[in-house]
Amino acid sequence: MIIRSGANETPFARADVREVRIRTGKDRLRKTGIGAAIGTAVGLAIAGIVLAATGGSDETGIILAGGAFYGGAIGAGVGVALPEGWWTIYRRP
Repeated sequence: MIIRSGANETPFARADVREVRIRTGKDRLRKTGIGAAIGTAVGLAIAGIVLAATGGSDETGIILAGGAFYGGAIGAGVGVALPEGWWTIYRRP
């Protein structure tokens, strides 16, 4: 087996290699988007529940927008913090 990284090549005997994994690059962006979407939905739901429980407000739109914004920001932060994925491309039998 030969590992190529840029202009460098490093040979390895197949018997010496137990597993080869690569890090996936698009996982972080996908997880951030999913986290933001879930956070936005949860933020809207919580803001709606609070508004319903308190009898509403003259500033309903602002409260819902704030819930969506802060929920989305928290969800995106959680998505970024999740570890990135790895793909196993070779495993010794």
